[in-house]
Amino acid sequence: MSLMATSSDRKRPKMWEYQSHFRASATTAAQEVFGRLDENLRPEIVLLGIDVDSGEITVAGGPEVISESTDTVEVGDELRLRLQKAEFGELQKPLTRLDAHELRDSPIFEARNLFVEHLERNTPDHERAWYLSVPVRIGTYVISAAIGLDREIVIGYSGIGESDAPSYDITHSLLNAVIFEFLNTCHAVLLEPDPGSRLTLYSREHTELIRGAANQLMFKLTYRTRQWGYPVSLFDACNAISALSYEGEPGIGTMVVAQRERVNVDVVVELLTRVGLTDHRGTRKLLEMATEQMCLLSDAGYIYGLGRCSQQEGEVNGMVRIDFTGHYAWEVSCNGRSLMRVINGHPQLPGKPINETKFRKEIAETFVGIATQEVDHLWEIALEASRQQHGTMIVVSTGARFEAERLGSQCIRTRPMTPSRDVVRTITSIDGAVLLSPDGTCHAIGVILDGLSTTDGNPMRGSRYNSAVRYVETSRRQFGYGAYAIVVSEDGMVDLIAQTGDWRGAETPKQPVEQPESPEEKEDERSGSVDADMAVQVSEELLTLRRLACAERIEHPVVHRSLRRLELLRDHLDPDAIAELRRIGRLFGPGLGEEMMAQIEGAVRREQNQSR
Repeated sequence: MSLMATSSDRKRPKMWEYQSHFRASATTAAQEVFGRLDENLRPEIVLLGIDVDSGEITVAGGPEVISESTDTVEVGDELRLRLQKAEFGELQKPLTRLDAHELRDSPIFEARNLFVEHLERNTPDHERAWYLSVPVRIGTYVISAAIGLDREIVIGYSGIGESDAPSYDITHSLLNAVIFEFLNTCHAVLLEPDPGSRLTLYSREHTELIRGAANQLMFKLTYRTRQWGYPVSLFDACNAISALSYEGEPGIGTMVVAQRERVNVDVVVELLTRVGLTDHRGTRKLLEMATEQMCLLSDAGYIYGLGRCSQQEGEVNGMVRIDFTGHYAWEVSCNGRSLMRVINGHPQLPGKPINETKFRKEIAETFVGIATQEVDHLWEIALEASRQQHGTMIVVSTGARFEAERLGSQCIRTRPMTPSRDVVRTITSIDGAVLLSPDGTCHAIGVILDGLSTTDGNPMRGSRYNSAVRYVETSRRQFGYGAYAIVVSEDGMVDLIAQTGDWRGAETPKQPVEQPESPEEKEDERSGSVDADMAVQVSEELLTLRRLACAERIEHPVVHRSLRRLELLRDHLDPDAIAELRRIGRLFGPGLGEEMMAQIEGAVRREQNQSR
């Protein structure tokens, strides 16, 4: 029997009634879960099934190259008959606990392998890595849920190799653990009556699924050390230990989980009375003595001493290293590879928390003509800010200098400066945003952002994220500034918020190529440069006044400051600027509008009389 697949339930009968609902819910959940890990993973859900009566295979979802493939996979009558008689009850347990040695000849796993073969064979350039849940029986179909992820990104997060521990499937990276946890959830839902009839795939938060996967990862890693039998959650223990301070200082040090008998471990200080990892305060006190060279030694249940690990430790299977890097922050590695970092109890993939390619692309699109060295500097600032454990926000705006003044009552203005990494770490430690111009110059810190309501907000996200979305869009629509925000949440998640559509502010100019010039040309250039700069300032002040005229509440001090500036710039008020000023005056209405026009036009007349 050859493989026959379709991408639409309208072309082929549904495998079960709520098939479309299940796939939609699973897709939404996958995007939320894997998007939190790395948005470039681009998860995709595909359902595959074999009709045990006809032997026909159906594929629901996925790109046409998979669902419309003519590349066939044979389903023999022998396998079809074995599937009819198969007992699926033996597989109703989590995927990571299946004993592959006992079930390798099961027809259910033969069907699963056939699904994998089809997906791999028909993925263009093998651009997707596919993972499948354990098949279940629904009606006459044997069905498996598959998730496809970007193969290059998956390879970049590849963890440690397979363990030699017998009869155990050892998860070897956080991504691998989350994939298992997600597929286990799909498997559990498919076992329910009318799978997919619920509104969501599962009731718990997406972050809880990731934490559950991290807990399983730490549990399985202890198997690599052949330490088992302790009723201790290493994940919970490390979180609790890292959250404690000792004499006001955060815990910084290294703990190695390994067998006592390992030749690569030199026990320097052996404890006669072991300290249990559930004794969080006792373990935190011992951690005060630990360094990168002199580690705490644990057997996954107790601390049994301090010692040194040889240089080849990273190459030897069976040792797990846990580095406590600060308050409520730690990282786990094995075989020389970082597997997971945890900040404020939230597990993250190792490596850069920000997508550098996306960041550079969006910065270049937002601030047209920005110099490469300025993008590099903004990237360093963003990267340093992403390490802020309590969350923070960086806002880059073409109108940063004027916004710092407009928001003067709700920010701390600074003398323009170019912050170093140490300074970034300091100024992002307080609430509020850091306001930068595209060249990386800081104009204000602790900024409380404002902004108009927008449909782009997300009520499921925090106030920091939504205020950034409102501000960035308001900067474009109302003020004409180009703006970009980097939002670091307390759970370590980093959002890059770019504007949608064009903004009306001036582009960041490209640096001109210097050419030899005569003194006359230099004087003309200086004069033209000053005139252009003054014209830009006039435009900015007019824009500020128009925004103030449209605001719900008039900020009189700011209005008067803008009027004083325009009076000083009266030499550069051309007829168009005067006409715009009159229009703005009408928006302010009687009183303030008339006062504004009288003040400016009086200054213009005085200047004209003096010139005569």
